[in-house]
Amino acid sequence: MPQLLAGHRGVAIGRAGLPDRFHCPHCQCRLRYEKATGVLVVLAMAMAGVGYGAFGIVGWLFPSRTDPRDMLLVGVVMAGWMLVVSAAVRFLRARRKLVAAR
Repeated sequence: MPQLLAGHRGVAIGRAGLPDRFHCPHCQCRLRYEKATGVLVVLAMAMAGVGYGAFGIVGWLFPSRTDPRDMLLVGVVMAGWMLVVSAAVRFLRARRKLVAAR
């Protein structure tokens, strides 16, 4: 059984590749959230949705292929993805237990 860790609200996860696996900034212990597989599946589907939605929005704003269109597409995808990951992090922090990874 993984050991539960207290005080996980202060751990910064902005540098983590995924919002469910990261290192403690104090002890460098590898941490993860229990039962986060479903959240990762939803994140994968959300990534496809954000990309498709951003492409549609930018294509509607710039019907012809131009340089501003490409830059705006990257910006819209990044902004949308930040919102999705922020929502996933809030969900994980509120509803999942933080444990030491094996």
